[in-house]
Amino acid sequence: MLKQLIEIIKDKDHLVNGCLTVDEKGICLQSMDTTHVALVDIFIKNTLADNYECLSPCQLGIDFETFHKILKCSDMSSSTKCTIKYTANHPDRLKISFTSSDNTSVRKKSKVSKFDMKLLDIESSNIEIPESANHSAVQNVEAQTIQKIFKDLSVFSEDVLMKREVQTLVFSSHSDSSADASFSFDIPDEDDYSGQKNMGERERLDDTDSMNDTSVEAMFSLKYLIWFSKAATLCPYVTLAFDQSQPLLMQFEDPFICLKFFLAPKCL
Repeated sequence: MLKQLIEIIKDKDHLVNGCLTVDEKGICLQSMDTTHVALVDIFIKNTLADNYECLSPCQLGIDFETFHKILKCSDMSSSTKCTIKYTANHPDRLKISFTSSDNTSVRKKSKVSKFDMKLLDIESSNIEIPESANHSAVQNVEAQTIQKIFKDLSVFSEDVLMKREVQTLVFSSHSDSSADASFSFDIPDEDDYSGQKNMGERERLDDTDSMNDTSVEAMFSLKYLIWFSKAATLCPYVTLAFDQSQPLLMQFEDPFICLKFFLAPKCL
């Protein structure tokens, strides 16, 4: 899962590095993209690791491309153990090791790979996270469906117009030179997703029923949405929350991680 997460985060055109805040609860990343149009807010729970220990909070400046290269050096199979260690004695270094065992042979073999990654000096700042309760439209949908729609629409246009009617979601694009495209589907009852959401998320979505009774539309850049939707490899469902005057929220969540992507709307 760690390798997949870094593959999603890293993007040479949008997010090249970031500051990780580590405490006893887990690891948090809040970072703006290079153009300050998008915001990434990620929380990894400590329960994702077999053994997790943080004696005091710390902040680590990470180059995601370098981190991804290190992770690619390991097959990250179920038999591979990844250990990440940071100590105050070496504040500019992060030690990463992989230990894998071969149980197929008569004589058990183990392979150990070690890396000493240079940390970046990045100033961290608290970023105000928009509240999804302010959005007029909030809907839980299949992540792979949304991912394909965004990719298909990007063939014809750079932007997508999202429209939420009472029981329909519509995604459309306009092109003066090629073709207009539109994808729409009926919105199922929330009970269809009951097995995919935790109780807190279900209660939050239930509270938005009155807002979803009205029509709302907003326009967003597809290149960012395609980047966000790469998280479909981690979570089967995504929460979409949008409004003409509020940043879009795409939230992916499972028992171990919570990924929130925010994107400023374009003028209609």
